[in-house]
Amino acid sequence: MKKGIKSKEDLINKKIKKLFSKSSNSINKIPIKKYIFGIKTKLILSFFITVCFIIVLGMVSYSKSSKDIKENYINNGKISLDMMAEYYELGMNTVETKAIQIDSDGVLKKYYTGAYKHNPLEESNRYNEIKKSIMASSVADEIVQDITIIAGYGNGIHSGSTLDNSVYTGFLDSGEKTLFDSAGDTTVWVGNHTYLDETIKTSQDKYSLSMIRELSSGGSKHKGYIIIDIKKEFVDNILAKANFGDGSITGIITMDGREILYGNYHDEFAFSKESFFQDTLKADKKDVYVMFMNM
Repeated sequence: MKKGIKSKEDLINKKIKKLFSKSSNSINKIPIKKYIFGIKTKLILSFFITVCFIIVLGMVSYSKSSKDIKENYINNGKISLDMMAEYYELGMNTVETKAIQIDSDGVLKKYYTGAYKHNPLEESNRYNEIKKSIMASSVADEIVQDITIIAGYGNGIHSGSTLDNSVYTGFLDSGEKTLFDSAGDTTVWVGNHTYLDETIKTSQDKYSLSMIRELSSGGSKHKGYIIIDIKKEFVDNILAKANFGDGSITGIITMDGREILYGNYHDEFAFSKESFFQDTLKADKKDVYVMFMNM
């Protein structure tokens, strides 16, 4: 009896083991690919790929937009520079025209070539006439700060004031005269005239540029010069109106190295110290405009 019961128990245990064995095998036989690439996994991958494409597209679009914005900014900057140059050229042409008119004045030409020296009274009257005319020309002008005339004969004039003839003699030994001679022209533009500032007691803060023109002697041995200073406000206003944006520095540099700057810059900043400016000088181009903008 016990043997029969035991055999039945063994039979039942065998069936249970066989059942669990089949169940375990069926689980182990589930394909790995089917498990990994199920619906949930496919959804996650498709979402991830889409996000990657969006990120790449955004990066490409940003790069292209950034490049376009910079190119537009630079192009607009060049246009502003060209307009600024035109304003300066117009102002400088106006000053040169005024110098030609002064030089062409018959009374002035006669006085500084000694035509009235045999008649002291007439010479004095003509000198006062010239002085009043020069004073009127500088006072009524929006661009001109001061007009100075010095010559080898007679007294000089500085916007209505009388200058001793020794001012001309000292000018001949000054750096301004050396710079004028090296230019090899009858008209030069400079940023400083240190000798005249010290002699006439003028301030560099009042002017930005100066034109020096040789007086036509009319065949006489007596020569002279017309010096016309441009108001500092004239240059500053044009630089301010250029408006290249925050962080930009705008300026002009004269042939004698004076820099007139506008923008956010520290006291020691100078275009002449920058490598790109030195490269521009080495390019040996007559008319060059350089943009300096923090971007």
